[in-house]
Amino acid sequence: MGIVALADAKARLQITTSQEDADLSAFIEAIATPVELHLKTIIDPRTIEEDLDLCGRPRFWLTNTPVISLTSAVSLDGSVTYDVTRWKVAPSGLVRVVSGGAPTGTVTLTYRAGLAVIPGNIREGALVILQHVWETQRRPGGLLSGVVGVEEIRRSLSSFTIPAKAREWLGEPRMLVR
Repeated sequence: MGIVALADAKARLQITTSQEDADLSAFIEAIATPVELHLKTIIDPRTIEEDLDLCGRPRFWLTNTPVISLTSAVSLDGSVTYDVTRWKVAPSGLVRVVSGGAPTGTVTLTYRAGLAVIPGNIREGALVILQHVWETQRRPGGLLSGVVGVEEIRRSLSSFTIPAKAREWLGEPRMLVR
């Protein structure tokens, strides 16, 4: 799916030819990771495998959200396969064992996580990041491209990839309370 469409990226950067498509597509793919790290949310839907020590707990949390579906649960040694149709999973990552025994030991859980539809604010924030990274990488002179202002230069370079303007669009990261 991609965090932004190639056509939207080209429109934002005022690119009218296909000469830059491969580079631009690579940038689009790359910006998804900093956005996901900032928001603590999976954007592009994908399958995830996660090992959790469940210790017989009938309720537990998956790490990557929003959860779309739980596909399988298998003991780490492969000797036990659990019937996940008897489990309820919430987009928040909370899994409840509704019937049958609670899993014990370390279990490999396979599930799909990500956003079905990317909200407009996340798309816009991603476009701001794309414009910032594209211009600082591609233009001579670098930093003062119009996306990055003086307030960004004063900040630590550890937050350089996501300018303040993009953070405003993206919003606050989700709270991790377990």
